[in-house]
Amino acid sequence: MRLTRKLRTELAKWQHIGKRSLWLTFMFSLFLALSFCAFLLVPLLVIVSLPFWLFYFLSSAIRSRKTEDSSLRPTEDPLLHQLGSHDPEKRRAALEALLQKGNEAVPLLLKVLSDDYDPEHGANDWSEIYKCRLAAEGLGRLKAKEAVEPLLEALQDGDTGLRATAAWALGEIGDPQAIPALLALLADSTPFIDPSERAAFKQSEQPATHYSIPAEICPLQTVEQVALQALRKLGEGELAETFRQVLTGNAEALEQLRNWLPSHRSVFCQALCQALHSQNTPAAARAAWVLGELQLVEALPTLEKVMRSWTIPLSLWRACYGAVEKLRPLSLLPRGVDYRVKDTATLPAVPDPSATPTDLLPRAAPPEEKGEQQ
Repeated sequence: MRLTRKLRTELAKWQHIGKRSLWLTFMFSLFLALSFCAFLLVPLLVIVSLPFWLFYFLSSAIRSRKTEDSSLRPTEDPLLHQLGSHDPEKRRAALEALLQKGNEAVPLLLKVLSDDYDPEHGANDWSEIYKCRLAAEGLGRLKAKEAVEPLLEALQDGDTGLRATAAWALGEIGDPQAIPALLALLADSTPFIDPSERAAFKQSEQPATHYSIPAEICPLQTVEQVALQALRKLGEGELAETFRQVLTGNAEALEQLRNWLPSHRSVFCQALCQALHSQNTPAAARAAWVLGELQLVEALPTLEKVMRSWTIPLSLWRACYGAVEKLRPLSLLPRGVDYRVKDTATLPAVPDPSATPTDLLPRAAPPEEKGEQQ
């Protein structure tokens, strides 16, 4: 009995020691596993977080650079900042002050219109929409020829007020380069003032000041009407009216448009290709139909590109498909001879004065002489 009791005691003792050893072994194994995971995860975390640290340091460097540049800005920067103020009176006063500078204000207004001016201080009192509208209006009032390209880009902006102001400014400048873009804008029937604000717009005593648009376009309602007015200033009023009727589906106007085709072929092609990207889907579809009816083969790559878009409406895709089916066989025909254009591709090239003279080099021996020498 004593031996059995003693044996049981020893067994219980060793059993307790075994449990503790197993527990210690488990904890040690867990510690090794966590250490190994940490050894692998720490470099991984460093690699993953590296782009965020780089972005943070780069943004800090850019912010500090802007701060340094802002301290070196010229004295007219307050006017540029005031041009985008939320206060209508301050905006209009800033524009009038810039217009008094004359041609000196053109680079400043171009800087504002091209989004190169980013205010570092007072950004809460700053509006991108208002400053672009007023910059376009100022360039139109100054009749700045160098502003044609930026204004043509502004015609593609999402702000309808800016599109209308840019179209008005191009009409004031009077550059024929803007005719194709303005013709394409005849498909834009979007109101440049939101319909919900139209009643307040009519009741406003100074709508041009409040909405930062030229006073000349206040009686109008849509971007299309502003573009038509600008084309009339450019001397293309009859053509613009016919082109607008064609975009509405008028077959008689299409026959009238054919009379202008020999002298305005490139203009029509550019205008109709730009109209394909209009937000007015019916007008864009009719532009594709006109391209096919006028047999403007030059527009075939643009039509095919529009058809490959994933966001194209079904009606526009069908219209482009019909135009492509008409134009593709024509594109395979040989080009007709135009006696009005001189073809200089086969003429000898003009000598280059800077080329090395070769008339004094030794003449190569004829094949017969080579055989005799051997």
